[in-house]
Amino acid sequence: MKTISVLISLALAGALQLSAQTPPSQITSLSLRGPVGQDTGTLISGFVINSTGPKTVMIRGVGPTLAMFGVGDAVAQANITVFDGNGNVVATDDGYLNGPNSDMVVMTASSIGAFPLSDPGDSALLVTLWPGAYTVQVAASGNNAPSGSALLEVYDVDTLTGSSTGSLSSGSSRGMYGPNADSLIQGFVITGTANMNLLVRGVGPDLSTFGISNPATAVGLNVYDVNGSAVASSAPSSSVNPDGSIAADVGDFPLTQAGDSATTLSLAPGAYTVVATPDPTVMTNGVALLEVDDVDNSM
Repeated sequence: MKTISVLISLALAGALQLSAQTPPSQITSLSLRGPVGQDTGTLISGFVINSTGPKTVMIRGVGPTLAMFGVGDAVAQANITVFDGNGNVVATDDGYLNGPNSDMVVMTASSIGAFPLSDPGDSALLVTLWPGAYTVQVAASGNNAPSGSALLEVYDVDTLTGSSTGSLSSGSSRGMYGPNADSLIQGFVITGTANMNLLVRGVGPDLSTFGISNPATAVGLNVYDVNGSAVASSAPSSSVNPDGSIAADVGDFPLTQAGDSATTLSLAPGAYTVVATPDPTVMTNGVALLEVDDVDNSM
């Protein structure tokens, strides 16, 4: 587990260092690592912008550069597509060197402390978005290593550079999960001066209500700090509504089936990872969703 936490922390450590003095505490970076490709489909992450005006974010789909961190099955081409809350495409990128502002993308990544990309198969874009909910898809393409691991990152550029008071109030990660699939891992960074209250959920069975034909039958979760130490965990619930009334308070859909998990916790500023933990009695793969919600400042 420590290796997983270090990988996510390397991706986000610069953002943490640059924003340590930014009050109030808020989520400034999100990441998701998981499998993409012909056998596993796309990697999907969602985030919510809670702000009074437009916010600039950097979104990256990292494939081949992951080899620098010891990932042996990094996908050769990681393309990204961004959708708004109505399902409209608002931005795409099929290689960070192909865009008209590639120099600005590289400069911004350096200024916010993101590790440099080293391969044209990685994707990245800078986009200014209005408050609301967005979804990012990372898909593999090309004939060379069309399946493998990818990393998706979302950075709040405005806040990290000291020019915005808005925040990323939640993040979600969807992908394949189970004993025969890679771990589904979500990372996030809290910056500021005070603890932040969060709701963290692992969702499997309830995805069937959204038309997912192969949801995971049981999803537990573990939360780790930057040192790889466990700070919270939740086993799949044997009953409904494991998150009580808090889900409604932050605008999440209710959990109405057994097998989902949820935990509330207060975390100090720092880098964290959430890992979906398989049920050893379930030997099949399925789709799972990890969610992290800011209880204090959600829309």
